[in-house]
Amino acid sequence: MSYNIAGKAVPSEYLVIGIFSAIGGGAYLATRKGGDAKAQTKAPAPITADEEGFIKQFIAEAQHEEVKK
Repeated sequence: MSYNIAGKAVPSEYLVIGIFSAIGGGAYLATRKGGDAKAQTKAPAPITADEEGFIKQFIAEAQHEEVKK
């Protein structure tokens, strides 16, 4: 069976090959690596003495509550 596209007879096999190629090409383009165009991320700031104290206090309180149970 063939379809009439733009005044020309196109076999259905060619349409299937074109559709599968388009789907495969789209999947390839969607899953490939981005390359060098990735955005640069900043390194996390170092932990300050206040943050370190808060974390140690939080862990100590959590362990103390765990022992009570």
